[in-house]
Amino acid sequence: MARSNNDLFLWLFATGEETLEEAQIAKIDLAFQKIGLKPGQRLLDIGCGWGYACRRAVEVYGVTAVGLTLSQNQYEDAKGQSQGLTGVEYRLQGWETYRERCDRIVSLGAFEHLTAAKYAAFFARCRELLSPGDLMLLQTITIGKPSESFALLRFA
Repeated sequence: MARSNNDLFLWLFATGEETLEEAQIAKIDLAFQKIGLKPGQRLLDIGCGWGYACRRAVEVYGVTAVGLTLSQNQYEDAKGQSQGLTGVEYRLQGWETYRERCDRIVSLGAFEHLTAAKYAAFFARCRELLSPGDLMLLQTITIGKPSESFALLRFA
């Protein structure tokens, strides 16, 4: 059953005492639960940012993870934060050139940086990386008037 925005807010801030960091962790865990992330799987995080989701996936869910970012600063920080952690790899690489199979894909807050012209290629690449029955979760933010900025909705 789908959650409303209000339900999600109440889930992330269940007691009202949660910090923003705790709510962010809850959001990442919810994403991993929705895709059924299990030990031994290979996770691809497209637009991994500072790398937290990959580290959490490896440490808590027992997977191997690859995080892609285009930011040199984020790449270096993610690598530094993961020093000594086995099973996580960060790459200064875009989704366009990534070709390795994975069991699960997440993209949390990166999709809004694509233009509508790249949507079809993005989803085609994700399909190429997954086998039938594998899953992807995409979290994005949109704003504006549907006639002007809801290219994703029109695409879908």
